[in-house]
Amino acid sequence: MDTTLKDLIERMGVDSGFFGEGGSKLFGESIGLGGKGLEGFQKFADISKFDPAAIEEMLGSIGEYGKTQRGYVQEQFGSGTQNLRNMLTSGMQKIREGSSVRGGQFGAMQKQIGQTSQRAGQQFGQLGQRFSQGMDAVAQRVDSRTGAVQGLLGDYISRLTGLGSQFLSFDPGSDSQTGYEGYTPGTTGDPGGADTTRNSFFDPSQNTYV
Repeated sequence: MDTTLKDLIERMGVDSGFFGEGGSKLFGESIGLGGKGLEGFQKFADISKFDPAAIEEMLGSIGEYGKTQRGYVQEQFGSGTQNLRNMLTSGMQKIREGSSVRGGQFGAMQKQIGQTSQRAGQQFGQLGQRFSQGMDAVAQRVDSRTGAVQGLLGDYISRLTGLGSQFLSFDPGSDSQTGYEGYTPGTTGDPGGADTTRNSFFDPSQNTYV
């Protein structure tokens, strides 16, 4: 069965609502944001919203890839199996015909048949091993691609967590807090945008703070 977005979210063990409509608000509330802080958080979080449809499309593409590759392995196995059967049938027929022409003994013919059957059995075993290896290789490639998509969900949650931490650093839970409207995540100083702490580096070449 192909992996779905629901499967990936369940593996992460987080609230599926974070990835739906209004997910940023739900996430902000879950970490304790409210009032102006929550509004500001949503504003920046929704600049690059999570796109469930895009993820489902990626997973669908991976599913089709896996199906195609497994079909190829199965086709090769089926073709190889049929070739071995034809070779075994042809070999047995030649043994019987040769024995009849030479008037050979029954015991000698049986020995040849046994040897041919043994070789065919070994070849069938090798073919089965290659089939298993091929299917395992496909599964590994599918898992690798699915893991990359899983990473996108992790990146999204990490981005929300980092952004939420910045907003929480400004007196979390206080609706009376001012300046959220002008705050840009990543700046220093107060949430209104004015840099009052001088937490910056002085560049001598430009004679200014950067």
